[in-house]
Amino acid sequence: MGYPRLIYLLEQIILQGKDQITRDFGELAYAQSNRNLPIKFAEKLAEIVTSKILEKAKKILARQGIIINNQILVTSANNDYLVISILPEKNNLLRSIPFISCSIMSAKLNDQLEPINIAAAAIYNPLTGQFYWSDEEKRARENFRKIMTSQVTNINIANNIQLSSANLELCWLASGKIDYANIKFQHYLDVAAADFIAKKAGAISVVDHKENYIKIAANQELFSCLK
Repeated sequence: MGYPRLIYLLEQIILQGKDQITRDFGELAYAQSNRNLPIKFAEKLAEIVTSKILEKAKKILARQGIIINNQILVTSANNDYLVISILPEKNNLLRSIPFISCSIMSAKLNDQLEPINIAAAAIYNPLTGQFYWSDEEKRARENFRKIMTSQVTNINIANNIQLSSANLELCWLASGKIDYANIKFQHYLDVAAADFIAKKAGAISVVDHKENYIKIAANQELFSCLK
C-alpha cells in the first residue's frame, strides 16, 4: 500500500527536516548536562529546519501559497495554501522529553486565514518516525495503519494526559491512546492539521477561536459529558 499522491508530496516536504532534527537532538543530553536550558537551541533548530522545508515546498507544490509558522511567505490569489508549522515544544525540552512536531496541510483559507476546506493534512514526529495523516476521502492513519478514536463513553473512566504538545495530544486521541483533551493553542493554524486528522478518526471537537481553545473527545457521547 502506498500513500495517496498529495499525502506523499506532503511527506516529502516534511522529511526534509528529519536528519537535522535527529542529529541536533543527539546533542540535547550534552546541553542539559552543562545546565544550558535548551530553549535557544530549540528555537534555532526550528529556524534551520524551516528553511530546508521551505526550499522543498517551493519545488514540489509551486502553485500554492505558503504559510510557515503563521507567516505568509508566498501569497495565493485564491487563498489556496500549503500551511506548515515547525514547533519546538519548549516545555517538553525542559522536561527532558525531546519532541518536535512538524505539521503540514493543503487547505483553502478564508480572509482571516482560517481553514474552510482541508484537502490533506499530516503530522510528523521525526524522533519516533510516527507519521499521522488524513485526507478528504476520510482516511486517518498512523503511517500505514488505519486508526480510530476510542469507544469509551463514560467520563469517569476516560483518560486525558497532559503532554505539553497540542499536536501530540490530538494525534494520541486520534489513535485511541487518550479519550479526550482540552487544548490551548497560540495560533490555530499550528494545530489545524492535527484537529482535522483527529476528526477524520472519529473525534468530535469544537474550536473557540476567541479564547484559543479546543474541546475534543473521542466520540459524541463522551463529548456531551465534557464541561
